Amino acid sequence: MIVVSDTSPLTALLTAGAAGILPQVFSEVVIPEAVHDELRRSHSHLPSWLRVAAVANQTQARQYARIVDLGEAEAIELARELHADRLLMDERKGRRLAVREGIPVIGLLGVVLLARRKQFIPSARALIDRLQEDAGIYLADHVKEAALVSVGEQARTGPACRFYTNGWLSLGQAARMAKLDRYALGTALAERGIPRQYSTEDLDADLHYFVGQ
Repeated sequence: MIVVSDTSPLTALLTAGAAGILPQVFSEVVIPEAVHDELRRSHSHLPSWLRVAAVANQTQARQYARIVDLGEAEAIELARELHADRLLMDERKGRRLAVREGIPVIGLLGVVLLARRKQFIPSARALIDRLQEDAGIYLADHVKEAALVSVGEQARTGPACRFYTNGWLSLGQAARMAKLDRYALGTALAERGIPRQYSTEDLDADLHYFVGQ
């Protein structure tokens, strides 16, 4: 199965030290020259399994580049020319253009879930956490939860918020259950429209935090 990749997903995987999942999930990983050039600006060494291919129809690539950036444009055109099984891309505008051109698209999250289903990684949660912490990718809380549930990894944030709302756990206890810090859980509560109720424990923790700043 051939995948052509855009820059952003590869950069995230390389930064998190997890790019090796790509040649496990796909038989061939190909990038156009523009993506190679973009990657080399941030990564001095690229994996040997990464194949660089030139786009044959530069005119078409330039047409796409009127809508998306050059790396995305060349990735879309190369995927079309190679009849790739998937185009790995996360940018919304590029994905819409690729779908319009009849090219099947997968995102970084989809690759992680595919690697988990094929048992190439022991935990989708652990890899998603690394990508968020090391590469700065953003996933809405409900998207992450749904993704983890789809591969049999029950998300903890939702239950932790419910237990906190019902008064069964303090904020600190709920944060530990969700494997988040107190302020990340506070953000998750805010996303769900759940008001935060201060306990003595919460007040002490906040005072300690602000005194330490």
